[in-house]
Amino acid sequence: MSAQEACDFFLDEIKNGLCETRSTHRVVWPGFIKIAAEKTLAESPKALFEAAAIACRVTGLAIEMHTERGADLESFLAFFLGRKVSPSRLVFCHVDKRPDFGLHRELAGDGVLLEYDTFFRPYYQPEDHVWPLLNQMIQAGLGSSVALATDMASENMWQQLGPTAFITEIGGRLRNEGVDPITLQQLLGGNIVGRLAITDE
Repeated sequence: MSAQEACDFFLDEIKNGLCETRSTHRVVWPGFIKIAAEKTLAESPKALFEAAAIACRVTGLAIEMHTERGADLESFLAFFLGRKVSPSRLVFCHVDKRPDFGLHRELAGDGVLLEYDTFFRPYYQPEDHVWPLLNQMIQAGLGSSVALATDMASENMWQQLGPTAFITEIGGRLRNEGVDPITLQQLLGGNIVGRLAITDE
């Protein structure tokens, strides 16, 4: 699709509900605009990014972007800033796979929401990467810039961990480590709820 065609599609779903739900008894409306990046901006579908930027500006809905292990975040942020998208409308996913505290601190300072989700993924060595990074962000007073998730992408993970693991395992550990209740509430849902609110920034 061209940028305009894709934007029209986004706006239609935002106004009329997700296409695949319109013939059901319960139409579902999107809470944000979801896009997916490749490893670099050059490899990514720029027309779709342009469309998302326009739809974001028109509707106020946030853009949530899949990243390839947090690669090229600097270029993606510059792209959207260049299209007059407020950083407060951006959620970058899977960025704990690039556990560079300095980078995360800068992105948080710019106003981007950073999503961490490798807590149950041994391949990504969570004890060495996401947990230390998260603790650094909390200690730096940047807990309001992080949204926690699980990315349980397989049926086996759901069967092993169940739907409550997010609260019991991640939330329980943070509580035991002395994270204050307000920051804990922000990390476990408050921050992302704030981004789902429509804004006219």
